[in-house]
Amino acid sequence: RVAASAAGTPRCWPRMARLFPLFCCLAAFAAPAAALRLGAPVMRTCDASRRKAAGRHLRQLAELQALPAAEACEAAQAALANMRAEGLPLNVDAVSRAISLCGCELPVAESLFESLVAAGNDSEGAYSCLLRAQLGSGDLDRALVTFRRMLQRGIAPRGRNASPVLHALCAAGRQVDAMRFSGRLVRHGLVLSQEDHAALLLLQRGVV
Repeated sequence: RVAASAAGTPRCWPRMARLFPLFCCLAAFAAPAAALRLGAPVMRTCDASRRKAAGRHLRQLAELQALPAAEACEAAQAALANMRAEGLPLNVDAVSRAISLCGCELPVAESLFESLVAAGNDSEGAYSCLLRAQLGSGDLDRALVTFRRMLQRGIAPRGRNASPVLHALCAAGRQVDAMRFSGRLVRHGLVLSQEDHAALLLLQRGVV
């Protein structure tokens, strides 16, 4: 039996009253934990669904390469708009592919690239795509500015972003700029390919 006080109140009640806030705190912590345990599978399912959707859009962008240039660029922009409409995060690979597809419309390609820069997602691949778009438009000086910008961001040069610029300098007969550019590449640790050396040699001999 529970002993009672003179007033008829069980003697253990004051002790239980002091412990009641602790019970409340434990319950408060337990409820979110249970919710997290229940929500984890749902979150994993959502993440998998988003990755699947992003992969679908990437495949669609890859298929656009078969279209005429202007039509491919327009379709690429529409694909990115659909990704945003579906609530998908900014995908560097998707935007980089769109940049490549919009080489015929340089302002569009550069605008797409700047969206990556604004989000802090300007990767080496994105710079390579923009450089090819600028060189494809015949804007060599603009490509040189982009290349310097890439180096300033701490992104090391690679053959796929450096060689096209070097060969464009050689094709344009800009010997001084080509030699300076190749020297900068070497200082950054890039080993020039045989094709790069051949282009420089032909330039020095006056054969371009």
